[in-house]
Amino acid sequence: MPLQAQTLIDVLAYRAAHTAERVAYTYQNEACTYAELWQRIQQFASHLHRLGLERHGRVLMPLPNGHDFFYAFYGAQLAGGIAVPIFPGFGAARVLAMAALCQAQVVVLPTAVSPAQLQQFRQQTDPLGLILTTFAESAGAEQPAAFPPLQPDDIAFLQYTSGSTGDPKGVQLSHCNLLTNINQMIAGMAITAEEIFVSWLPVYHDMGLILKTMVPFYLAAQTHLLPSSLSDVRPWFAAIAAHKATFTAAPDFAYRLALRRIADPRVYDLSSLRVALNAAEPVRADTIRRFEQAFGLERVMVAGYGLAEATVGVSMWPPHTAVRVDERGFVSVGRPFPQVHITIVQDNQPLPPNSIGEIGITSPANTRGYFQNPHGTQRLFLPL
Repeated sequence: MPLQAQTLIDVLAYRAAHTAERVAYTYQNEACTYAELWQRIQQFASHLHRLGLERHGRVLMPLPNGHDFFYAFYGAQLAGGIAVPIFPGFGAARVLAMAALCQAQVVVLPTAVSPAQLQQFRQQTDPLGLILTTFAESAGAEQPAAFPPLQPDDIAFLQYTSGSTGDPKGVQLSHCNLLTNINQMIAGMAITAEEIFVSWLPVYHDMGLILKTMVPFYLAAQTHLLPSSLSDVRPWFAAIAAHKATFTAAPDFAYRLALRRIADPRVYDLSSLRVALNAAEPVRADTIRRFEQAFGLERVMVAGYGLAEATVGVSMWPPHTAVRVDERGFVSVGRPFPQVHITIVQDNQPLPPNSIGEIGITSPANTRGYFQNPHGTQRLFLPL
């Protein structure tokens, strides 16, 4: 990837120009090349332009894993807007609440939505001045003479936190944040263009979106995506075996789920795996030990740490590193990525090693703050 790529759109334009016929990703074994992806991104961006999307207008997308997501996500950015991916299972009331929270101009629904459902949604969105659309409606959109120029500091998308401990907060992630963290993770995890990713993670969430799609797009590495289902892990493991994947990732609970649901692990040959990243929630030493033992692996599962406010990745043990557990049973989540500095603090004062406190992160991938939430933003940053 050339150093002059300053936005995610630059990356995809470069890929379409230089690796046009290379497969960008597969979804349920259906391949999409970079040429096809770029054409459909331009098509949807043209559609948003025709609909009157304003500069920096928010485009809310309750979309599941699949082709529509990528066309809408990057199409919104190319058109000069800000993508806002959210959980696709939200009902109309929650979608409208999220639209109000991010002050959305456009809501994108899945192409698979029925005409009756679309009409029901429109009855609720039209009085609010919200534009409702699908990728299918972008067919035949005439491309404008030029799309708005993008800058590295432009917000690419808002990553909404789960809201499990309060109201959801929209983490503002710029193109610069994203490209910085992509390169941090590539260096910290020793990822190359030869990597083969398999993911069942939801693409509306940062680890599934940034690590499992943006990183491979940046490198033109293989990435194979599956529908996100929290109840059945077997297609995930079948895909790892079928594609001879070298890199996969999931929260700790997913690996524990596999141990419960897969009666005979020998059915799945996972020997190609170089990394099985365990992150996005507390990592249990017992999960690592039992998983590797069950599937005949050694030093493949590594622990990592990240959060949306630092884009996604903060630290990880290098591949093939033995798990480290302290006397309290806490699993080490590795070394900080390049340009990341971590301090453990209490009342804004640094604590000595092995202390429990708040985690302070200094990184060029850190967000500038929460969207339209100055109080939350003020509380987010520690005084230097």
